[in-house]
Amino acid sequence: MDLDRLVEILGCPTCRVRVEPIRDALFCPECGHRYRVEDGVPWMIVQGTPPAAKGEDLAVEKPYVRIPRDLPEEFRDGIVLDYGAGNQKQKYPHVVQFDTVRFPTTDVLGTPDALPFQDSTFDAIYSSSAIEYLPDPFLATAEIHRVTKPGGVILLRVAFMQPFRSVREHYFNMTVEGLRRLTRDFHPLQVSWDPTAPHLFRWVLAILLQGMDPPARKEALGMTFGELVARMEKNDYGPFEKISDDARKALSPCVFFCGYK
Repeated sequence: MDLDRLVEILGCPTCRVRVEPIRDALFCPECGHRYRVEDGVPWMIVQGTPPAAKGEDLAVEKPYVRIPRDLPEEFRDGIVLDYGAGNQKQKYPHVVQFDTVRFPTTDVLGTPDALPFQDSTFDAIYSSSAIEYLPDPFLATAEIHRVTKPGGVILLRVAFMQPFRSVREHYFNMTVEGLRRLTRDFHPLQVSWDPTAPHLFRWVLAILLQGMDPPARKEALGMTFGELVARMEKNDYGPFEKISDDARKALSPCVFFCGYK
């Protein structure tokens, strides 16, 4: 979305009132804060500087797939927020690509606990693989609720069984019941699961193989699937026990905390 149209819907993250353009910045008439605009991208952050996308971020594009692909067409006469858009290459004049990290395609930068938009702005909000990277998903979802129009539609796609990722801070994966709880202030249309389980198997297997040293990897690749299953039924994991700490962290079945008051 271009800057002229963005200005109409942007709001001060602190005061939530409409900001006004002034020279190469945006000005909040309520609190007096000025937000810089760099190369046409508003930096709607009260303090600090948003990080630039890393090479591994830029290498992964996030095309609209399945249902999300239809959202821009269905809401062509409205305004759509792509929340945590990442390196999204498909651009639409009525879709705002929002992120906390600056990508070449980002329209506006901000923070999830204080979205830089006025109340009841968006006809639809789409987010894929973003909520799990937020330290407070409940506060973030409350902000999503605030900027959604009454009757507006949201579509959240959140990690469940995905391995730990270190590209960004990875905080919370969710079950279906967890997602229900997170979105309890919305009227549910559908709460379901993603059917692409074979993709998850490939992902896990790739992490295991990358975490092995060459001899262990060669042994693993030389086994048939039947041999692997037979050994695992006897709690004999063979070369799969010889994986790196990074692979163990990515695929750990649980985490724990021990502390004191």
